[in-house]
Amino acid sequence: MAQQVIFPQEVQANKAQLESNTNKWILKNSLLTAKFAKVDGKLIFNGCKEMNLKPGTELFKVVLGNGNNFTSSDMELVSIETEELVGNKNAVKGSDRFDGKGLKAVLKKDKLHIVWHAVLRDGSHYLRTTLDVATEEDVAMQSITPMIYYVDCKKAKTTPMVVGNTRGAILASNKIFAGLETPMGVNSVEVNTKDNKEIPAEVAMQGYWRRNTTLKKNQPWEVSTVVGLIAPGQARRSFLAYSERERAVPWRAFPLYNSWYELNIDRNNAVGNSGVYDASDPNNTKGDYTENMTSTQCVDVVKH
Repeated sequence: MAQQVIFPQEVQANKAQLESNTNKWILKNSLLTAKFAKVDGKLIFNGCKEMNLKPGTELFKVVLGNGNNFTSSDMELVSIETEELVGNKNAVKGSDRFDGKGLKAVLKKDKLHIVWHAVLRDGSHYLRTTLDVATEEDVAMQSITPMIYYVDCKKAKTTPMVVGNTRGAILASNKIFAGLETPMGVNSVEVNTKDNKEIPAEVAMQGYWRRNTTLKKNQPWEVSTVVGLIAPGQARRSFLAYSERERAVPWRAFPLYNSWYELNIDRNNAVGNSGVYDASDPNNTKGDYTENMTSTQCVDVVKH
């Protein structure tokens, strides 16, 4: 099935590619190039020039219930591997129908285990990351920050900002959009207070997921993020193209027959009223409606 909403410009993303070299990995297509590197035994995001994302960024940050916090670089990097993503043409979710490339990292600290993925599907004008967080024993958790990017605003010539005033509101500029893929996320832009220029030299984009609860053994958490491109002058359509691919089900006509009115239209003639209007009970509070809208009656209406 062809994608009904596409990135609104002539040049499309096309096939996802993955380049792997010694301690360096690149996820790319015709629109973007996302780099990752292993430095001193730690995996870092190493920038994306098309989105003006700066190199040397942590993958995520965790704050435990006792206030102790650490980043991905503070965890033991157990393994890194590349992934070939095979699309399923019968998948309900739009993006799952496309092939793609991925990078997977397994990290560990004490009893906490995190599996991190970077995902680029064919045709994607955006990069997604996912976190699977598990523990060997119950642990109190305060928050997770699965998205940390630094934007070179001087090169971008535009600054991202929060679009909306509720939790889940995304970040967007004239060039990119970003955020956590959960309505409970708090996405923010941090500007250097010493930078008084109209367009700051650099801003930090972060996606914060407040938990304040216990991560249970054998009950892992999942959270995902996105950062993507906006076609010139096409912010709404650019985000819509992403949303249609990643929402639970792509938009489609959904006929709905609302049966309650038809099936309930004769409710005043229930057995308890013997089919007679009782003037002393204008609101029909005394009637016996137990025989109204039974499964048998519903089937009979549908048949006729």
